[in-house]
Amino acid sequence: KLSVTTPELLFLCSGQRRFYGAVVFLGLLSFLSMAIIISILIYCELVRNCSEGWKGFFCSCYFFSTQNKTQKESRQDCRDRGAELVIVNNIEEQALFLQQEFLTNNITADTWIGLSDQDNEGTWKWADDTPLTQGYWEADQPDDWRGEDCVQFGKGKKKEANWNDISCDESLRWICEK
Repeated sequence: KLSVTTPELLFLCSGQRRFYGAVVFLGLLSFLSMAIIISILIYCELVRNCSEGWKGFFCSCYFFSTQNKTQKESRQDCRDRGAELVIVNNIEEQALFLQQEFLTNNITADTWIGLSDQDNEGTWKWADDTPLTQGYWEADQPDDWRGEDCVQFGKGKKKEANWNDISCDESLRWICEK
């Protein structure tokens, strides 16, 4: 018969309690994270009011052009609409890939996004001057071939790897975000 006070048994019991405690903590943390994401989605649905021709996702509205223009002309078109070229950098890390997937699923051709290194080669910044923190580059990109300073979504590429640096003077479709 084992005594409850033997060191081995006490060690096993305390180890089990720690394990179960960690499992419960992680379960509660997961539940809380999902509750926060759901709350954000509900809030966004209540406050977001996208104009006709715009598509809503999370708290933003997106305009997908059907014409082609240079990156500079595309950016001006977005500004004329009270928006900016799309910025793929949600605060919610889990939502970042979802936004990337939403945008990729809605393009019909290679498309400008609001990312460039025009000011300082190799320093990628968004249209609002925030630095790039997460990229979805195609293999061997960015390569700055012949001075490529702007970024496009590649149509028909993998969602997790469809960015390519390209000359800002190319004529492409674009995505505005507001």
